[in-house]
Amino acid sequence: MDDETLLLRSLDDLHRKINSSDPYEVLRSAGIVRQLFLDSSPLFDRVNRGRRHRLQFRVVDLKPPFSAGFPEPEIWFAVSVDPYALSPIDHTVKTRDQFLGLRLGLVGDQEYTVREVIKFVANVMGGVHAGEAKTRADEALSKIRNWYVGSKLSVPLMQMRSIGRCVLDALRDIKYDVLGLSRFIDAPGWSIHLVAALLPMPGEEPNWILDLGTRPDRHRVSVYLDARGELTLRYLGPQGETHMVRAGEADCAF
Repeated sequence: MDDETLLLRSLDDLHRKINSSDPYEVLRSAGIVRQLFLDSSPLFDRVNRGRRHRLQFRVVDLKPPFSAGFPEPEIWFAVSVDPYALSPIDHTVKTRDQFLGLRLGLVGDQEYTVREVIKFVANVMGGVHAGEAKTRADEALSKIRNWYVGSKLSVPLMQMRSIGRCVLDALRDIKYDVLGLSRFIDAPGWSIHLVAALLPMPGEEPNWILDLGTRPDRHRVSVYLDARGELTLRYLGPQGETHMVRAGEADCAF
């Protein structure tokens, strides 16, 4: 498998994992993000070598949770850095190094960053392999790995989910470039905007939303909710070849 295909498959897998309510899936997302940015030969760098995309990470503009003149609390953390999770909310743009170095919390006298959350979830909690805490940041995160705040995801996993969403947003341009979609950005066409409540169908039947075409087996565009509950766009080409794009759930929407 070439690097471009690996990148596309990894981003699709990351999308599914961070939008799952299953802690196991969110846990495994750390391995994908680590491979993209933190491995000895990061996947993003290999794909971007001839493309020169400049990453921009949109994140919550984090403010310290204490007032000037008061001592810093012994434990504090931001459960999310995703600016789209809560709206409206102030956000800022970070470079790759700034994003990885973004301070997400403090336990005792030890702070930890985005980079350290990725490594902790991947290398200690079991996202790639389960291991022992090796750094002071690992030890700090170990103290809150079983803390829960209004979710069945622990604090490190909630942070990992929001990191994954920021990564997907930042890598959208290179994904479109690899797919060759950038040429369609300003192309003429039409769009449909709607809000719909999608109810599951019995058995394995898809829930059809839009179906356009004069033949059932070619030259047809369809939008539907598939048996797995994923929103699907399907195009049947002139020879009956199938092209599909799927979007999984993100909180209460797709």
